[in-house]
Amino acid sequence: MSDVLEMASVSALPVPHRPGERILIYDWGRPAPGVVVLANAYAMPPGIWRFVVNALQQRDLRVVSWNTAGITTDKYIYSEQTDCSFDLQVQDLLEVVKFCRAETVNVVGWCTGPLVTLRAMLLEPNAIAKAVLLAGSYNLLAPNSYQKSYRVLMGGISRSLRHATAHRDLMNSLFGTSLPDGQNVIGIAGGRVPADVAPLVSRPFESVKNLYMYSRLVVSLADVSPKTWIGKIRQPVLMMAGSRDLIADPDETELVAKALPNGRSKIYSDRDHYFHFREPDIAEEVAQFFKTEGETIRSPEPSVTESTIGQASVRI
Repeated sequence: MSDVLEMASVSALPVPHRPGERILIYDWGRPAPGVVVLANAYAMPPGIWRFVVNALQQRDLRVVSWNTAGITTDKYIYSEQTDCSFDLQVQDLLEVVKFCRAETVNVVGWCTGPLVTLRAMLLEPNAIAKAVLLAGSYNLLAPNSYQKSYRVLMGGISRSLRHATAHRDLMNSLFGTSLPDGQNVIGIAGGRVPADVAPLVSRPFESVKNLYMYSRLVVSLADVSPKTWIGKIRQPVLMMAGSRDLIADPDETELVAKALPNGRSKIYSDRDHYFHFREPDIAEEVAQFFKTEGETIRSPEPSVTESTIGQASVRI
């Protein structure tokens, strides 16, 4: 299959909240009655969506995504000044939605994209009609043992470029050069990454600067939680996760779905953080969800109020 990026038109969009910077927008703009914006994980290349873009287009949906690093180059080489904060990512998404100039815009988010999407839906309730959130991390439950280890590792790397360099040197000394550098780092930091997916998710690890910026994001996101505002989002949301996801706890997916006035969840058994890359039925389910009429708003279940979210059981 042709590189999905080669099939997209690319626009460099100046945005007011990033003075001097532009968002690179990828628009697979065949005429279609609906628009789907793909909210990627921070720092991941838009090409990571190649498995779903064609499938959604075939279901009469126009697809748009953007460079989540918020910089002008698709090489994903960050400077120390590039701001990867959560709030700016939310503003990036809202600017991309405006770019679409469509009456109805829906969003599909993955990994860090779901939390960004939920916040955008709260801030601009008329901008995003519905959302499908895949393998999101929401910081509602205490981290599992894998998440704890990963955050400690990223916390150390985020201290300075010197620490990031030392980490890269350590990985190279352990693994040599038999694998691409990104996969070397992921072998320790990223968990069980499938071989066919590893080249796509290794961009944050391709240079010392990339690794440093990515580690800063991981540390900053650990302090973001929707528990005080999740119940205010009224739009329909379909949440999906894999039961064996170590990176994003599937229990959180179910908890958030219950807390949303119009949310529901689906957990795929024996699937990991990258389950949507291999499930051909997901694109059809997403398309059908976006095409259905608005659902009846319900009240959040009493068991998932703000107080009980804070008291939720911990999975170790």
